[in-house]
Amino acid sequence: MTDSSIVYTVEVLHPSTRYTLQELCEISRLTEDVVVKYIDYEVIFADGPNGIGFTHRQLDRLMKAYRLQRDLEINTSGVALVIELLDSNQKLERRIRQLEKRTTLVEE
Repeated sequence: MTDSSIVYTVEVLHPSTRYTLQELCEISRLTEDVVVKYIDYEVIFADGPNGIGFTHRQLDRLMKAYRLQRDLEINTSGVALVIELLDSNQKLERRIRQLEKRTTLVEE
């Protein structure tokens, strides 16, 4: 019988923590060149105080963008467009839910 145990190391990230570019690269395991390219295409941006630092939300966007590029084999500008469309879709879905709640309240 063989021991096929896998040990994972995880780091718990607090949602309000701000990350430097270097920390973002370290956490995401992406090179600075890759991350800067996503910044140039406005996929992610520094949104901390005075435009310094990246939030957990930006880290999530970075990882989503990287997975899209890797899995779908699309270029960075294509990833930026997909992320923008996903954001628009999410806003529209939120608006629909708000309107549905209003409609439900009026009907009651």
